[in-house]
Amino acid sequence: MNCKKGIFNKNQLHIPFERIQTIARTIPFYYQPFHVVRMQIDTSGQGKPDVIFDALTIKQANLIEQKRRVAQNSIQKEFETIETTKLQYQVTTKELIVYALTSLGGLGGVVVLFTIWSQVDEMLPKNLKSSFEDFFNHQSVTGLCILFVLTVIVGIFIGFFRIFNRYFNFKIEHQNNHLDISRGFLAHKTMQLKLNRITNDTTSSNNVKAFGKISEC
Repeated sequence: MNCKKGIFNKNQLHIPFERIQTIARTIPFYYQPFHVVRMQIDTSGQGKPDVIFDALTIKQANLIEQKRRVAQNSIQKEFETIETTKLQYQVTTKELIVYALTSLGGLGGVVVLFTIWSQVDEMLPKNLKSSFEDFFNHQSVTGLCILFVLTVIVGIFIGFFRIFNRYFNFKIEHQNNHLDISRGFLAHKTMQLKLNRITNDTTSSNNVKAFGKISEC
């Protein structure tokens, strides 16, 4: 695959498909009407992409992933017999909701709210700031407790939405010598990961078990 860029300073990069370690694609919600994706290609396996395509059509992205899969499978067949068993693991919506509600992500949402308030409080005009202070000073203990509970509820909702948005439709598929990982609600993300790049099976299994029960399809 040859990648060219630049007008005055032209750069050309050649990447053999068999050297690609990771392919990650992201489809934000504002990309979806145009049917394009953002793709990152990594050949070093260190998480730093060598090439970033800001807007590829879905057809072009599928073609790159297909050629990479064919190139690496042909090399793999020279050394060993590839198992054709296809395994798929997926987190259901019900399991994700239970995990999001029972996790401590809501506490992070409360911290975010208080952090935002502390920053906004410093930028407020003095008259508006004094109005807020008078409002809080004239509240009873019951009123302050109600405000605190409402803040916690909003924080829990923010934490719930962050987890739900990140891990919605979380799915792992084993195909030959790599894993296909997909997830995301507002921004759908997919990744192709070579199995020989996984160096810590214990950490990976613990991250998956954190969702609770994962159904095998």
